[in-house]
Amino acid sequence: MVEDIFRRLFTAVSYLGLIIALSAVIECSAAGRGARCCWQGQPDTGCFQARIAARGAACQPEGTAYEASQYTFSENHSPSCGWLKITTAHFVIHYLPVDEYFSKELASLAERAYTSIADHLDLHPSQKIDLYLADSRKLFTQLQPSPRCKVSEQAIGLAYPHLSRILLLSPRAAPAGAIDLEKTFRHELTHIILGASSSSPLTPIPHWFNEGLSMLEAKEWGWHYQLLLSRICLTGRFISFGQLDQSFPTDPDQLQIAYAQSISMITFILDKYGEDALRTTAHLMLRRAEGLDSALRQALGVNLDELEARWKRHLRLVYTWVPILTSSGALWFIISLIFLFGYYRKRKVSQERLSYWEEEEIEEWLRKQLDDLDLR
Repeated sequence: MVEDIFRRLFTAVSYLGLIIALSAVIECSAAGRGARCCWQGQPDTGCFQARIAARGAACQPEGTAYEASQYTFSENHSPSCGWLKITTAHFVIHYLPVDEYFSKELASLAERAYTSIADHLDLHPSQKIDLYLADSRKLFTQLQPSPRCKVSEQAIGLAYPHLSRILLLSPRAAPAGAIDLEKTFRHELTHIILGASSSSPLTPIPHWFNEGLSMLEAKEWGWHYQLLLSRICLTGRFISFGQLDQSFPTDPDQLQIAYAQSISMITFILDKYGEDALRTTAHLMLRRAEGLDSALRQALGVNLDELEARWKRHLRLVYTWVPILTSSGALWFIISLIFLFGYYRKRKVSQERLSYWEEEEIEEWLRKQLDDLDLR
């Protein structure tokens, strides 16, 4: 009996712990300073759920014509299989016939994404952007601008600002749902817009700032980054932003920390100092070739060291309690509280019951005494 009660109690508390953990994560992602991951008024475009159309893998016959009211289609011949093109106001989308469906969906969202990102950043480069959609991992690798370019097996999108070129891996080349084409496209497009707007390509903006802005525009601020930041706060394994100026670490764990810190810092600046301050910081570095410290002092009133110290204090305030609430120690503490509360309630009920019984016994005794008096 007692074992059954404790087993049920442990199950209930385990569910309670899970609910607390999920609530903590949701609260951190929906609230808290710095948790905002979009510009004010930014439309929620949602996740682009691409659906694979039933298309044959064979090349289209040479000279095939495509009719559309919004776009102009033409064919760019290659020795083996013809590349097709969709031309929009800011893009030339290159694709193989098997990816016609995805390319048209991409053309539809591309201009909306361009307008959104360019308006947020107040940067409007004039040159057209070449966008290549590769139908296989092999083709994705072959499309690199130089044989010296090493492509990670996890890469699904790459941007080359100096060439005004974006490479995307088609969702057909990965398991269903593995590639969010819209998020990937928005991320790479932000790199292109930032790179094309630089007045001094030889002095690019810091790598972490570039990646953080791109993640912001792609809405990549997710619960996994927040849990990672809570772990960093607990262990103190921060990476100095000075080390993330030129490039990111190659170690997978350190790389994830670098990405998490980048998006966290950008959202911190956006929330604490405002959209104009974030935009001005980018403009000072891109248009005036100001260094990061100089741009931060002019736009935010602090240098990088001061900004990083404030950001760390903010993180410790927001995230340190998350692993505490979701730890096994917290779970057993809650179990103890429930046990004590249950014991207190049981004892109180027992005392009330005894008191009730005593009152009934007294009443019964008095009734008997009155009955005896009547008989006499």
